[in-house]
Amino acid sequence: MAKKLPRTLLDNIPDVIQRYNNGESCRDLGKEYGVCTATLWNVLQREGVETRSNKKLTEPQKQELIELYQNRKNTYEIGEQLNIDACTVQRWLDKLDIEKRTLSEALRTYSIDETYFDEIDTEDKAYFLGWMYSDGCNSTYDNKGKNRYNVIIQLQKRDKEILDAFLLCMKSTAPLAYVAPREENEQGYYRMSIYNKHMSQTLEKHGVTANKTFTVTYPTWLPEKLQHHFVRGVFDGDGSISLHGKRKQDGEFGGASVSIIGTEDLCNNIWRIMREELRLPAYITDTHNTDERIRTVRIDRIMSVYKFTEWMYEDATIWLSRKKEKFDILKQIINKV
Repeated sequence: MAKKLPRTLLDNIPDVIQRYNNGESCRDLGKEYGVCTATLWNVLQREGVETRSNKKLTEPQKQELIELYQNRKNTYEIGEQLNIDACTVQRWLDKLDIEKRTLSEALRTYSIDETYFDEIDTEDKAYFLGWMYSDGCNSTYDNKGKNRYNVIIQLQKRDKEILDAFLLCMKSTAPLAYVAPREENEQGYYRMSIYNKHMSQTLEKHGVTANKTFTVTYPTWLPEKLQHHFVRGVFDGDGSISLHGKRKQDGEFGGASVSIIGTEDLCNNIWRIMREELRLPAYITDTHNTDERIRTVRIDRIMSVYKFTEWMYEDATIWLSRKKEKFDILKQIINKV
């Protein structure tokens, strides 16, 4: 059964018609009378009013509409300038066969080098690809199945340096959103959201798929000279290094361990590097309290931990400071031996 129109609208139809003919939009009038734009437009049609969507645009107006849209004006702004409704702008864009902006493009209001990940050929690209594999999110669709193309990383407040470096490398002016802590003993978070179809689809081709938690595989296609930068990115996102067993005689740590959490394929390939290329006593274990598809690759001996982390940080210029500081302490211990 059709929904009844509000009495306030039914009693004021002549006034609505006059105001519409004087240039007010269906959207604004609909808000005032508590109905949606389409409902108000249907009322005008039923009353025999020549709605602006039925009016023809002149060739200069069509050209102006195209230019305004290509200059990133939205449909409401274009409608106001041409004295037509936003829905009419949409119809004319369809009629003129103008390619519509995606949701990601419509939401983007900042600059960015969208080709940044097209070719992974530098330290920073390999490193941040590792971050995307471990702690990033590539949201290609929303919960309604519509294209979204949103590249996201959310980190603790203390790790904001990584997001700042990431944005700098991508030549992006995108703002970081701060998420305040819910509890007093929690940290706040910084969230980076990049709405970009090209970058999202490129990352998907590189293995950073939506819902990748249990499916991501090691990028064996990466050049060998960049693999330690990639692994360092994964480590900074989902790894840990600990120093323990402080000796009483000199106050130095006598033990160390390093571990990385990931899918079975990711851990197996990092384990292969540790065992076959670096000749280190690495092993893989189940990760407690998580899905059986997630594993942990680990090294425990202090000298072996040092050799692995030394490999990760070789010729590095980008890292997560709080983890690099532990490597620096470990290096000082080893150099004293």
